[in-house]
Amino acid sequence: MVDLLPTNESAAPRAIQQKLDELRLSGCNQTLSWSKLGCIAHTTPDGTGVGTRHVMCNPKDGEWILTEGFPVAQVSRIHENQQIVHVSWNTSGTELAIIDVLGRVSFFAVYMSVNVLQCTWGIVREPENDLSGLVGFWWLNTDKQYAVYRPAAKDEKGFNYPAIQQRNLLPYHPNNKTACLGLTKGGVLKLYYLGDQGRYLEVPQELERFVSTGNLFSHAAFSSDKDGSIILAAYTLSGVLRLYRINITWELGSHQPGAPQPPPPINAILTVKRFKIEALPRPLDHPTIDMSKAFLTNLEVIPPTFSGPGRGQFFPTTVMAVYSVMNVGGPSSVVVRWILREMPASLHPSFDQLGVRRNSISTPATKEIDLVRASEDLIIDKVIIGVTHAPYALDIKFSCIDGSVESRDRNSLKNYPKPHDRPSGDIVFNMTHAGFEFPVASPPEICTGLSLSSNGTVLVKSLSTGITKMAVMEYADGPLDPHENPVGYTSALVALAQVHASGCNNMVNNDDVLMVIRPIHSESLNKALITEVHRALGLKMDFTSEAPNERLFRNPVLQRSLSLQTSIFYEGEDKPMTLAAKLAWIFLHLRIASLGFGTTINTLQRGEELKIESIQPLIGISRWSMDLIAYLVDDLFQLARAVGDRVGDREYIRSIALRTNSPAIFALLSSGTRVLTRYNSRGLRQTETTAATHIHSAQQGTSSLDPTQLSVLRSLKGIFDSSPVKLAHFEKIINDVNGTVTAAYHTLTELERTTCERDIFIHNEIPVVLGNAVERLLRNAQALIKGDIDIAGLYFHDLSWLGLDDDVKSIQSRKSKRIDAIRKTEIEMGKPLRQCTRCCSVTEDFTNSRQTSNWLVSMQRMCFCGSLWMVVKK
Repeated sequence: MVDLLPTNESAAPRAIQQKLDELRLSGCNQTLSWSKLGCIAHTTPDGTGVGTRHVMCNPKDGEWILTEGFPVAQVSRIHENQQIVHVSWNTSGTELAIIDVLGRVSFFAVYMSVNVLQCTWGIVREPENDLSGLVGFWWLNTDKQYAVYRPAAKDEKGFNYPAIQQRNLLPYHPNNKTACLGLTKGGVLKLYYLGDQGRYLEVPQELERFVSTGNLFSHAAFSSDKDGSIILAAYTLSGVLRLYRINITWELGSHQPGAPQPPPPINAILTVKRFKIEALPRPLDHPTIDMSKAFLTNLEVIPPTFSGPGRGQFFPTTVMAVYSVMNVGGPSSVVVRWILREMPASLHPSFDQLGVRRNSISTPATKEIDLVRASEDLIIDKVIIGVTHAPYALDIKFSCIDGSVESRDRNSLKNYPKPHDRPSGDIVFNMTHAGFEFPVASPPEICTGLSLSSNGTVLVKSLSTGITKMAVMEYADGPLDPHENPVGYTSALVALAQVHASGCNNMVNNDDVLMVIRPIHSESLNKALITEVHRALGLKMDFTSEAPNERLFRNPVLQRSLSLQTSIFYEGEDKPMTLAAKLAWIFLHLRIASLGFGTTINTLQRGEELKIESIQPLIGISRWSMDLIAYLVDDLFQLARAVGDRVGDREYIRSIALRTNSPAIFALLSSGTRVLTRYNSRGLRQTETTAATHIHSAQQGTSSLDPTQLSVLRSLKGIFDSSPVKLAHFEKIINDVNGTVTAAYHTLTELERTTCERDIFIHNEIPVVLGNAVERLLRNAQALIKGDIDIAGLYFHDLSWLGLDDDVKSIQSRKSKRIDAIRKTEIEMGKPLRQCTRCCSVTEDFTNSRQTSNWLVSMQRMCFCGSLWMVVKK
């Protein structure tokens, strides 16, 4: 640890003392908060506004950076220039609560772009009195599942990644919308929730009637309990810890028959009952530390947490208090815990009503709660300024004022084994255990705020100098080399795969994981990691025997894995993509096209009216799809010509494909890309037929379409007429290869097919079992191309805009044009743009347009790679 204080002084530097005063005076003091979606909210330097930042991939070189701040509009006006003391994201990371020093709360939401927040509720009331400031704030859970990943363990087949699905604890908003609780200094509990018409409603409830200033509160913390109630721990100025149980009764409006969900609540009733008082709690005596000087800085209630190994096994609710104490050697922190255990009731429930207001309604409990203090306190020789815990994580993280992070077991608070304590490498707990750690700042820094990403691999910190910095976990256990450090290398891959899998299954933005990978990446490490990610997620890439379904179209786990495979190789817009990245890139774009074709064609087949806003977007994806077909055929022809008569030599064919960075052979062999290409071919055929039919009807005078609609249909038909590769010719190729691959796979087990698909898609290998299929493909391609394809037209057809060519001219051509990654059309100069924070794709910002297709609307929230959009300057 780097000493922040001079050894001959007992007083902390002014910046540390000021931060300790903030922590001591109120539990609502979070001025930096990182959401699950990846948006970082922070207060402005003058304290009266709020801004946001996020991490993004720099398209110039592929490096990850922290953006400059984007101001959140209207905050200062709404809060009348009062000091903002607390910012907090809801559990899904979509809505931000902003709280000022007077206890007034406003709400802002992330809808379409990570750097543009919209106010959802900005009507703040005048404070009731000087005691209206909040000392604790908490978001209710939503009715969703989460996955708890236990330590990865090795067996004879490799590493296993055991995960248990759990459901968030009650209570929820009845419509699964936003709701939150706050407690004022004066002891008034406030419930904020979304009612009808999108309005926020506020329900106050006084805890108890207090008559002295010593009973005012300084800190409060909330948590759900297993019985559907809420546990509130509140700490008074006189040093008393009070525990309450809160129940919420929702009064709903009239229910409409056949409505998909309950009506919005029109009222809520808070039921509060105090069940425990811990008078003057403080740390246990210590031989070298004067604990009488300790004061509370943080208060947390840790909900019942999964403890395994079976489903539904929980560690009890725990109250955690962090104290700071000043000593000659510098400030230290002491973590004290009380465990809530159920005991048989010994008194009549009426006794529980003593001291509670008469108009407070309570439900008699059948069990008594005993507050059992942990036998040992945890002493950390640093100032703890924040505590981070998530239901899907098995650890708890303590953020310290020097910018360091202490990661401990959630239940025992013990350190995880150090990397040198895992000589066999047969079990990996987490990133820390695998040898990753945050770098130590030099010279020493003093942080006034610190927030961790949801995966805990990157932190952002605001310094006492007013500067905001970012720190990324680094591998610190020797060389990351499979030969020099095989155990460390494998453990690092497993830890990265595990944290990525956890993020995928818990809907957490995984950009922070990519930031850890970036400094250590290499082609061999990337491919080994992607293979391990597939194992961790149980991802089976074999789609041979299936028709296109949800596993291909709306599978977020598959989407995020493809996004990882694309982004992990990205070196900037001036560098060509690797073969593995090209395959994932093609897969992702095929999913967009299939969504557009499927939605539009299904609408037409239902006999609905032909609408211009539905057909217009098909121009771009039809052109892209037909040009992709031309690219694959041309690439296949070039490969067949280079191979010559050695079409039966798998290794030679592979060497040519790798040398020329040619994806066609692997895109046709891989079942995912092949199935989607065949599906899109049917969509193209239906689109061509629809356009030709309506144009013919117009020529015969029997069509009711207006000139604009006919113009769109003629543009569509022109795409098919001008393509150098006709759809029917390509369908012969892909149907033939699909039949030969399917026949070859009939002799394999499911595990063998999965291995083959990974070898093709990730490692760009040609499995032995597909040798005959490859030979047939190349021979048939040669014959078909010579007889049916316009070779000259194919040669001169511009395919550079697809982003798959590697020559300098094609790369420069792509940079000179802005292609909408969703609609596949060129964006006009001056149009507002949105850019993906991960893959750097751009799309036109048409969020205010009402005349658009439904499938385009569905792509507005997230990029096709699964990351976030950001608004960029024109």
